[in-house]
Order: sequence, then C-alpha cells, then structure tokens
Amino acid sequence: NAVARKSLEQSQLARVELAMAKKLGKPEASDRCKAELDRAVQQSAEVFTIVFTGLVRNFKDAEHADDTMRKVMLQRILALGRKYQAFIKPLIDAAESRIPGVAQRPEIVEVFRLLA
Repeated sequence: NAVARKSLEQSQLARVELAMAKKLGKPEASDRCKAELDRAVQQSAEVFTIVFTGLVRNFKDAEHADDTMRKVMLQRILALGRKYQAFIKPLIDAAESRIPGVAQRPEIVEVFRLLA
C-alpha cells in the first residue's frame, strides 16, 4: 500500500508541476514536467501491475483451498481496485491483457469488469 501510495503521489506532484509550468507559459519547463509525468504514470502502472499480478497468483494458488480463501482474494482485488480506481483506470480497463493470469480466471475477469 505504501509503495502504491508513493507512486501515485509522484504522479500527482508531476501533474501539479506540469499545470504550473503551462500556467506560467514556460515551454522548456512544461516539456520537462511532461516527461516526468509520463515516467511517473508508467511507474504507477508497473507498481499496480505487480500488485495485481501477485493477487491473481494468490487466487490461483488457492484453487484447491476452501472457497472462503478464494472469496477473500477476490475481495482484496476488488477493494484495491476501488480504492485506486481513479488513478489506475487504464490498467483496470486493460486488465485481461496487461495483468498475467486474469484472462484465464473468469471470476477475476468479472471483478475487473465490475471496476470498469
């Protein structure tokens, strides 16, 4: 959670700096801030891809466990997605292709469809 939050804070800071540079009419600073924002957004996508991949793997590993454990894993994916939905919308929309293991699990596909 802390890593995800820090990554999102960096994205927000980069957005604010870009807006300030545009408002002040500084094209060089604006270009630099745009590059920083692109890097921050990419980093956030990578962090959340890793997090969701781990949760999907945990769900898969619990395949032979009791139903309660599988439901808990689905609830974790849903809760995390809802908490950060505004920031990771493109990742949620492309979950089946960007997060390994999602496409093979109909239950997880359904969770991401609920988030979209």
